[in-house]
Amino acid sequence: MAASSRRLRALLLGSAALGFTATVALAQRASAAQPDSRPVAPTLIAYGGIHHPTGELFPSSTGTPGVRTGNALQLGGRLEIPLARRAGVQVDLGLTRPPLRYREEDDVPTGRANLWTMTARLAYHVLPIAGPITMALSGGAGLVQFEPESIYDMGESWPVAVVGMTAGARVTRRWTVVMVVDNYLYRAQSGSLRARQHDVRAGLGLRFPL
Repeated sequence: MAASSRRLRALLLGSAALGFTATVALAQRASAAQPDSRPVAPTLIAYGGIHHPTGELFPSSTGTPGVRTGNALQLGGRLEIPLARRAGVQVDLGLTRPPLRYREEDDVPTGRANLWTMTARLAYHVLPIAGPITMALSGGAGLVQFEPESIYDMGESWPVAVVGMTAGARVTRRWTVVMVVDNYLYRAQSGSLRARQHDVRAGLGLRFPL
């Protein structure tokens, strides 16, 4: 299981690195060949992808089995309001329903949880959002809402910090295909149970102006 997790993590990071490299390589030609002076409007990204936790949600302790979440699909939406041609404020809402497992019970699934993420971020567009090829770096904070189906009744909210990258290619006048990669850093806590978390999410989506 650990080897499989390492392979998936390497695949996610490799895909992100490949996308980043390809975007930068294409950007210089595309931006020079197709300058775009259109005003920047608020945009919305609808996306789906993979949620990959890199550690246990709660490590095992005396009398308490460890709890961890598995890989799962994620759906989300991201609104960006421009502050300038290369800067904006983003509001992101994501939902994933990862399986929950007790570590001390042979890794048998014990249901699922709703894992909501609600974040606000500042974004800097390395390549302008109005161009044919775009890339942005973002960072911010928000909340993780953990709602398990049936484990200890541990519904909780935790502060989260997030850093991420988006890279896109315009396919029509209004629609842009976007790759989304985010790193969520937070401390999960419920009573005496607590652990630092690092979740990686990567996916594809469509961006369009409002």
